[in-house]
Amino acid sequence: MAEFHCRNYLQFLESINKFDDEEKYSEEAEQFGLSYDCPTEKGIFDYVSHIAGSTIEAARCLVDKENPCQIAINWFGGVEEAFAVTSKVFTVSFHKLLPGFFPGTGSIDDVGFGKGIHHCVNVPLMDGIKDVEFVALFKRIMSEVIDVFAPEAIVCQCGADGIAGDPMNSFNLTPQSLMSCVRYFTTLKVPLLLLGGGGYNFCNTSKTWTLVTAAVIGKKLSPNIPDHKYYITYGPSYELTVDPGNRKDLNSYENIRSIYKKVLAESEIEHWSLKRKEMKGPCCGCLYVLTAGIC
Repeated sequence: MAEFHCRNYLQFLESINKFDDEEKYSEEAEQFGLSYDCPTEKGIFDYVSHIAGSTIEAARCLVDKENPCQIAINWFGGVEEAFAVTSKVFTVSFHKLLPGFFPGTGSIDDVGFGKGIHHCVNVPLMDGIKDVEFVALFKRIMSEVIDVFAPEAIVCQCGADGIAGDPMNSFNLTPQSLMSCVRYFTTLKVPLLLLGGGGYNFCNTSKTWTLVTAAVIGKKLSPNIPDHKYYITYGPSYELTVDPGNRKDLNSYENIRSIYKKVLAESEIEHWSLKRKEMKGPCCGCLYVLTAGIC
């Protein structure tokens, strides 16, 4: 964690790890941006340590030559900002972008900077996109990126805040969309690390990540939620399925086609295709993909 955060910040998190009275440290917490919509909780340092440690361990499993695995999963979550200025990682993000919608970043012309310029693709979407359109656009863009950059590993962050029923109320997606996207990656036969992301309807997020996990390991699940202590929160259907939303789809065919063309132009795919031929090898070591996130 010290690679990406200042020591004072980490020391503060560790100092409040066992506190449960926010008023005692609220002023200092605010200095680190830990207030309002980013409050701390008791055990916060343990929590973030587990997140970071689990992801590192999952990545280690993928590169372990003695006991290699093809897929590793940590549903705790991940972010891509750490790779903004490196050419070793190519990032692709599919997300909502509308005026006035926080944080207002991730426009199609944001392509990275420094050594990481043109190693970043943003695919901004409008409200209401459905499974069929989302998956088709995803596969079309990803096939172009993968053909050119030939990544040696893929990290896919599966945000669930685009799933229907989320309080963000943006897309009409069901878990089937993310399952299709992840299945596409498994056909590429390269190491795949799956990470969690956003998702504020906790039941639908749990369903989504459960279904994605089952999809990548080839396990068929019963549609019924098993009995456990949180069973009552999965009513009234008590099933794994999530019905698609009914928001008006503002993503017209012309809009999606325009996004596809602009993505190829802004990312300079043709330029990198020629460069890869000169290099006679992959243009990047890792591909980092964020799906259905509300950026």
